[in-house]
Amino acid sequence: MRIELTARGIFFILLAIAGIIVLRRLWPVVILVVTALIFMGALLPYVEWLVARGVNRGVAVLLVAFAVFAAIVGLFAMMVPGLVSEFQTIRDQLPGWAEEVQSRLADFGVEVDLEQRAREINWTEVLSGRAIDYTQQVLFFLFGAFTVAVMTIYLLIDAPRLARWVYQFVPAGKEADAQRLLQSMTRVVGGYVRGQTITSAIIAIYT
Repeated sequence: MRIELTARGIFFILLAIAGIIVLRRLWPVVILVVTALIFMGALLPYVEWLVARGVNRGVAVLLVAFAVFAAIVGLFAMMVPGLVSEFQTIRDQLPGWAEEVQSRLADFGVEVDLEQRAREINWTEVLSGRAIDYTQQVLFFLFGAFTVAVMTIYLLIDAPRLARWVYQFVPAGKEADAQRLLQSMTRVVGGYVRGQTITSAIIAIYT
């Protein structure tokens, strides 16, 4: 078996390797862009509904974005107090739970001093040791969320021009097929995101 590589083949191999390296470098940015496109697909029907009723497109996008922001803030307002309360419960009741486990293990002849170890935990030291890591993660999350929000708003406002730009690359006579494809993608992706949102809201209310 003999393999021969032409100059053109070597060029395409090097080009593919360079593309993979660039993609790996830009992967976090790609994730943000894809996330923004998914949110655009989920929110676009609501924007178009407002635009069809005479609302300016920019105002419609801002109204939808404000509604989403209010929902997210409300969600965090419900979650954070519960998380803090759960942490305080764990901190206060951990020695009692440790004592119960210790007594159960003693019935099987296993002697461990779990209760004393639980009482000796320095929660301030534990939290301060993780504070920097948590702060970095929170800042990274907030930066990513802000970037996605800005890109989503831009895509929603510029959706008609973006569609015209995409249609430039569609062969003549295939515009209708491309339009149906984009509409189907928007409907499927948007429907999935909206369905997950509704499901999560129902679970949150039930909880």
